[in-house]
Amino acid sequence: MHFIDELKEKIKNKRRKTKVVKQKKRKQIIHDEIDTEFSIDITTLNIEMGAEAENEDKYDINLLIMNYNLHKKYVIEKHNIFSKYNILYRKPIIPEDISENIIKFIIRYNGDSSCSWKCKGDLISSTYGVIECKCITSPGPISFSPSSIWGKLYILDASKWLENHIILYRVDMTAESAEWRNIQINATQTFGDQAAQGRRPRIKWSKLYPQILPYCSVEFQGDISIVFNHFLSL
Repeated sequence: MHFIDELKEKIKNKRRKTKVVKQKKRKQIIHDEIDTEFSIDITTLNIEMGAEAENEDKYDINLLIMNYNLHKKYVIEKHNIFSKYNILYRKPIIPEDISENIIKFIIRYNGDSSCSWKCKGDLISSTYGVIECKCITSPGPISFSPSSIWGKLYILDASKWLENHIILYRVDMTAESAEWRNIQINATQTFGDQAAQGRRPRIKWSKLYPQILPYCSVEFQGDISIVFNHFLSL
């Protein structure tokens, strides 16, 4: 009986090892399929996420275009799937790294080559200092941190970005200016009121734009590929 028990245990161990090997192979196959599908060699991106060892802004135009196209493909495919099943859904927003770097390259396109994504906030520039970036893709409200400090505010209207059409607004109001603090968020409270309460002020672009119009200018309007192609040609 002792010999039979040992034999059974050996067979069980062999089956366990075989199962583990198969699982490892399957994971490797899935990983290979993902890399093949998107044709991205992550070792060539040369990005140290969160690293502070270097001051260089490594988010270049090639990386921006790659991420822009990848996200666009994802949003379109998702829309097609939900449309096929006739299901209502909330469309994905543009990730911050994409929207902020679109703004960065437009600022550079307009002459400020010092604008960088390598900072603790959204963007930084020797011309404007800290730059706050907001992106609109729907009629929903824009949210602001009550403690945000900026020297210049940029708002990217990307409501038609799937057609490559964008509008970038520059708002010449600092976060601490009286004009900005007096922005009416609702019928009874201003931006300053809600910020003093530690709340995140939220306001729709349709309500914000008329109030900031005297301080607002269009920095870019049109096909984003104009900016992309400009930097690709350098």
